[in-house]
Formats: sequence, C-alpha cells, structure tokens
Amino acid sequence: MRSRLPLFIVFLLLFSPFSSDAASLTLSCALGDVAAVRSSLAGGIDPNIPDEYGLLPLYCTVRAGLDAPLSMHLEILRLLVAAGAEVDAPAPDGETPLVLSLRKGAPFTEVTDLLLELGADPNGLVQGERPLDAVVRGAASIRQLEALLSHGADVRLKNAQGCGPLISAVASPYPSPEKVRRLLDAGADVNESFTFHGDEGATPLMAAAAQGAPELVRVLLEHGALMSLSSRSGRTARDYALRAGREDNATLLR
Repeated sequence: MRSRLPLFIVFLLLFSPFSSDAASLTLSCALGDVAAVRSSLAGGIDPNIPDEYGLLPLYCTVRAGLDAPLSMHLEILRLLVAAGAEVDAPAPDGETPLVLSLRKGAPFTEVTDLLLELGADPNGLVQGERPLDAVVRGAASIRQLEALLSHGADVRLKNAQGCGPLISAVASPYPSPEKVRRLLDAGADVNESFTFHGDEGATPLMAAAAQGAPELVRVLLEHGALMSLSSRSGRTARDYALRAGREDNATLLR
C-alpha cells in the first residue's frame, strides 16, 4: 500500500526559484508531515492558495501516494478541511482529489471514504465524467463504489457524453460483473441506449455480448435486460455476440 512520491514534485517544490508559504505547505502535505502541516496552518497559511505550479495542498496530499503511514495522510486531510480547504478544489487539469483517489484504486479506499465524509461531491462533473465513471472503469474497489453510492451518487446521472455509469462499466476494456451488479441494484437503467462503436441505439447487453464474460451477460439478464431490442443497424445482443465470435454469450442469448 505504498507508492513513491513523484520525484518531479519533490524537485519542483524543493528547488523552486520562488519561495512561498504555499509551496512549504504543499510539500509538507506531500510528505505526510502532520506536525509541519499543523504548524503551517496554525501560522495562518491559507490551504486554498496553490503553489507556483498550481498544486493545492489537499490535492497533493492524495497525489503523493502512501510513503507516510495512511493515518498521517488521513489526519492531514482532516486538518486541511478544518482549516477551510475546499475538498473538491481541482488540480490544474481539472481532476479533483476524490476522482484521483478513485483512480488510484483499492489502496486509497479509506482516502475515498474520508473525502466523502468531509463533503466531496459524489456526483460532480470532472473532466466530462462523474465519479461513478471513474470507479467502474479503473482499479477502484467495490468498497469505493459502495462509498459513493452510500453518499448519494446517482446512478442515473449522465456524463458529458450522455452516458450513465452502467454504460461506462460495460463498455470498459475489463468490465466488472460485480460493479455492474451494484449499479443495477442501485437503480441503473439496464436497457439504457447509447452509441457503441458507431452503432446508435445499442444497449449494455449488446456491449456485454460483444466483449464481456458470460457472467456479465447473466447479471444483465437477471436484472431485466431485453434480448429482443435491436440497435439502429438492426443488430440484437445475440448478433453482436456472433459477430464478435463469442459463442458462449450467443448461447446465453438464444
């Protein structure tokens, strides 16, 4: 559960030609130095002022990894928010600390939990996607998905591409049947229409039939996916399975 602090961040912060309180606080957060963070905040440093490179202390606390014990990173997050840090303040590229924690996956489950408890938005649109998109596409854990749902993540909200998280889940390179099941249990539309490889009017079942494991197809069928639906091109889920050479899925869709 440990990952190395990116050397370029340490270099930038230690050897910046500029000297600033913001850079000092950001570096302390990145290193997991609770005492230094507490001292800086007590001295009146504003946790919402980025350093010379646009790095915010709270984001950098998550970005740094777990070189310091996890408990120290969690304590720093609490200290920053108590001092007024905006929990959803993004990095220069628009990524929020919550989405970053989801992208980092299972080792950051407790970080995700705490960010949500501290008020992170489980439905925020970040770089065109919702947190649920991030959790179902990447290495995030089932616990991280459950944390989002328990804090109000809406499985029917669409991202900037007009797709809900169920579409993101089934159309990902390595779809997780268990994550799909959790989304469906939470009320995701099992027959949601979307464009799949240029074919309009496709459904999650069609995507699963073409590239998913039989278990994924079974989960969708168990939750009411309709085999009779066809895309604009006239293809059914079984057609997709046959075209992809997935005889195992085609058998389930007879």
